[in-house]
Amino acid sequence: MTDSNPENRAPPTLPLDARLSAERSSPRGAAPPLARGSAHGSPRDHASLKPQVLLVHGFPGNASDLEPLERALEALGTVALRPDLLGFGAAKGPGRFEDLWVDAQAARLAAMLHRPTVVFGHDLGVPTAVTLAALAPRQVSGLVLSSGNLVVDPPLAPPMRLLGVPALGNLIEAMLFSAPANRFMARDGTKRGDRLPAVNDADELRAIRVIFATALRRLPATFGPVQAHASALRCPVHFVWGDADPFFPVGHARRLQQLVPGSTLQVLEGVGHFPPLEATDAVAAAIRAMVDTVTRAPAPDEPT
Repeated sequence: MTDSNPENRAPPTLPLDARLSAERSSPRGAAPPLARGSAHGSPRDHASLKPQVLLVHGFPGNASDLEPLERALEALGTVALRPDLLGFGAAKGPGRFEDLWVDAQAARLAAMLHRPTVVFGHDLGVPTAVTLAALAPRQVSGLVLSSGNLVVDPPLAPPMRLLGVPALGNLIEAMLFSAPANRFMARDGTKRGDRLPAVNDADELRAIRVIFATALRRLPATFGPVQAHASALRCPVHFVWGDADPFFPVGHARRLQQLVPGSTLQVLEGVGHFPPLEATDAVAAAIRAMVDTVTRAPAPDEPT
């Protein structure tokens, strides 16, 4: 039955395989620049080198927040690609939701991968990484996911539940995605150590507002496909979660573990919403363990 509520209708998008083909052939859909990370230039240049990991950031912050994790992975013998998602850091781009949501982001990332790669996703990087695995199953050999959402009915703070209320929702949106709110989330979400995520600039805040205000107003349409992808994943999946995350509690992580067949969950004591910054070595060890696991296992087959 067709949903008659326009708020729950997904924006028109190409199927994932068609979107990937379009992204690879269109200059506008070029992959995010490798402005940061140990794998400069084309990933093809590293085909015969160390195991490869793709690090996908969330918010607050951008790819610069994953630099400590990149260095820790390098020490463990792993090459890390650390691109900015479109709308962030060195990848400033169009402000339309259709260009910034996870399926479009995943298509750009898929164009970067030319050999099996373990993908780490944090926050917004979680649904992006899962969509990438659905889009390019031969390139994504395993997933390590932290502090994000994959379902249509996540735990939401009371103000976020009011985004759909006319007039009031617009006021709440302006407050939730402002610079002061961004800084508060960074401070409140960090429970261990003194490293905070990067302060997002005005362009990044506009992208964040477009992404999350739209996605939260249309949860069935935006996260419905993500939830379906998650439940059908065929590669190994490991969740790494802080037990003090104020935005996505451990109960949410356990629900995601139940959603993803065969997945595992590692809980980090005293860690908040930013494990890559708060528990860098533990996250790096989890990613390296996934690399070792998939190196010994056959790659997942393409869907038939």
